Amino acid sequence: MVSSSSALIVIAPLLLMAYCFFDFVAAFPGESPDQLWLKKKMEFLRPSPSLARRLTAISLAPAPGGSFPPQKGQASRILYVTAYGADPTGKTDSTDALLRAISDAFRPQNSHRLMPGIPDLGGAQIHLEGGSYLISRPLRLPASGGGNLMIHGGSLRSTDDFPSDRHLIELWPESVPKLDTRNGDAAKAYGAPSGATFLYENIRLKDLLIDANFRAGGISLINSLRTTIDNCYITHFSTDAIL
Repeated sequence: MVSSSSALIVIAPLLLMAYCFFDFVAAFPGESPDQLWLKKKMEFLRPSPSLARRLTAISLAPAPGGSFPPQKGQASRILYVTAYGADPTGKTDSTDALLRAISDAFRPQNSHRLMPGIPDLGGAQIHLEGGSYLISRPLRLPASGGGNLMIHGGSLRSTDDFPSDRHLIELWPESVPKLDTRNGDAAKAYGAPSGATFLYENIRLKDLLIDANFRAGGISLINSLRTTIDNCYITHFSTDAIL
């Protein structure tokens, strides 16, 4: 059902056009019978001065249903890494900037939980903005844990001095001991989590290029549940693309 205010907004421009056309005809009265006939037919469309002013105001007003600015206190859960100082050109080391963005994303906005002990991060996104970022050490998720998060939309490349026994993205906390992966036995590379608990759930890695530069592995998924790797290209790894 169309409201009266919406209908008035729709017909306001048409009435204004008729009003202007009537004035144009009145400005050239002449003696033509056709003009006199047209003037009489248009007379009923001519609004009063007060109505004309109202129609003008309505026609210039923005249409309802447009976008609304965010309300005060509403913080976006899409974190753009360049806002943290990351260099999308890949000329300088962006490790610290990317870790700051990850740290902010892991600050829960409420007390909701996924699995016991795993905070719900509310669908937060770490947006790489189509850039290519140089990193000199792993992007390790915080030991506080969390889930319902996506990292997407760019490239990560390791430096020439990146640790050779690590991965560019690591979903495992510092409390889990790590063994040498270079012997090819990836299954024994990590110790079991204390108490067999998990810290990460529903982490999504999407639309990423991960270039290990023949230095390390790509992605480590220890201590995580239901991780999704979607449209990610992992190249030049020296140990495991995904562990």
